[in-house]
Amino acid sequence: MLYFVFICTLSGCSHLSIGKISYLVGKKQDDKIGSLKQSTFYEVRKQLFDKYPSIFSGRIDTVYFMEKYEIEDASYYGIIWTKTDTVSYSLFANNIKLDTKKSFTDKAISLISTWDIITIRNEERKYPNSSIIVYVARANVAGNKYQIDTLKMKDLIFER
Repeated sequence: MLYFVFICTLSGCSHLSIGKISYLVGKKQDDKIGSLKQSTFYEVRKQLFDKYPSIFSGRIDTVYFMEKYEIEDASYYGIIWTKTDTVSYSLFANNIKLDTKKSFTDKAISLISTWDIITIRNEERKYPNSSIIVYVARANVAGNKYQIDTLKMKDLIFER
């Protein structure tokens, strides 16, 4: 499912922080708490930014988010990247940490970076048994204007 939203708001802001962008992405994602999933991805990212406030502290023009919840170990996995920075993280047993290993394949990250939805969907069809849903977002920011695109895709898990 793909959503295109363009919103011009936040009068008086010269740029948006990663925390504000994360909040706006969270409002656009179709991400819900369930019987096993106790937090939204926005809530997980908020813990990340609260614990590591200096990540993504500069101006951001485009930022990507890829996140998933794995029922087997009740863990959240994510990666956030811009042109200059990348942060991988996980949350397990209410402990958020930065990860040195990415939870997503380089191919999946590259596909999202190009935002070629047709190619993403074609790749996704190659893995019909993948049951993990990945929540993806791209936020383009120019001053106080932004555009947020979101989609859900199957995890290209068999590439690892």
